[in-house]
Amino acid sequence: MSRKIPTVCTRYLASTLLLALLGCATPTPPETQTSPTPRSTPATTRYERVEIQVNRQAGQCHVQLTGQLDEYTARSLRQTMNELASQDCRSKRVVIALQGGQVGSALTVGAIIKNRAFDTQVQAGTSCLTPCLLVFVAGRERIMLPSVPPTRLGFSQIPPDADFGRGICETELNAAQAQTLTRYLRAMLPLPVANTVMKKLATATCNNTEYLNPAEALALGLATTVR
Repeated sequence: MSRKIPTVCTRYLASTLLLALLGCATPTPPETQTSPTPRSTPATTRYERVEIQVNRQAGQCHVQLTGQLDEYTARSLRQTMNELASQDCRSKRVVIALQGGQVGSALTVGAIIKNRAFDTQVQAGTSCLTPCLLVFVAGRERIMLPSVPPTRLGFSQIPPDADFGRGICETELNAAQAQTLTRYLRAMLPLPVANTVMKKLATATCNNTEYLNPAEALALGLATTVR
């Protein structure tokens, strides 16, 4: 049986949960400076807010995230997982069908998944770009399924929002942002894999997205299971 959980309109900051997960000092706030004149601004796409669906059949505690990550997503997911904590869950999984969204929200959602030891799975036949990918890496097991159209992970440009990115075609992170993202990836992945992912994210542009199919993601260490 599936049910939809509405999002809760309360702002939820990524840094609080990340500090508990990573055990690090409060990060330095992003530097305040005048943004450079945009050289090439990617087109803006509008998405629907994340919808959360829960499947509790046959011992499954499967949560599906569909839509765009925003500041309300983490609060709603946390509430949903708190409700599932009392269930007899033989399989705990977050199925991801995310079209994009805020990086800060992705880090908070990933920390929630990590702390509760859920697996993650990219929805078959979808492309999981950077915000989605940052949620995917938080899984205890990280599952991809071969499909037509192909299921893919994509290292896309870090999208501009209040915390990450400045609205130009090239990814630009200040020292505090780069440190936060590096610490997050190292908490989720083996060190060599985390470092490789960080390099790929830092060099992505709006005109250059590198995609990995399930076999390539497994070889890199991003996926742990291909079925």
